[in-house]
Amino acid sequence: MACKILLISIQDVEINCNVSLSVDSDSIDVRTNKQQQVYIKQLLGKAFYNALLDEVENSTVSTVNQLLIDVIKPYLSWLTYADYIPRANVNSGAAGLFKNVDPNYTLADKEELGSMAKDAYGFAQVEKLNVIELLKENKSDYPLWVDDSCNKDRSIQGYSISAIGGRQNKQRIINVYDNSRRK
Repeated sequence: MACKILLISIQDVEINCNVSLSVDSDSIDVRTNKQQQVYIKQLLGKAFYNALLDEVENSTVSTVNQLLIDVIKPYLSWLTYADYIPRANVNSGAAGLFKNVDPNYTLADKEELGSMAKDAYGFAQVEKLNVIELLKENKSDYPLWVDDSCNKDRSIQGYSISAIGGRQNKQRIINVYDNSRRK
């Protein structure tokens, strides 16, 4: 398997997220690779993920796996875009990091970029549900996929967590209460 097999292209990000093709394709590719490694590999499991990438690399993608890739594309596009947004105003060159400033445009500020990234990540989570639904409804077509959604529940029965704070500057305090000890 090659080191960098991507399930989406910059065109997929443009189509799914309505992004201009003038974005840096190398930056999108780096972020896509990162998001695949973090999210898609975790969702599919290592064996299934590697088998899928092998099929893509060898141009032997089965019909059912192509359907899966088509459903993964919007999810991965939004994940990639969400990761790209906070860094969209900054590029790197031989002299270091710089901003491209066009006199006809005003760059989005940090808060606007953060809000956009949060929205994009939210859209990704909606698309993730489509991937999971396809996998669950067609389990027999994806024998390497193991539904471990029961193990992904991060709540602990009998405990509650509360957070105090909300601004970036303030310290956040998290308290964990064991409700089973209350009597």
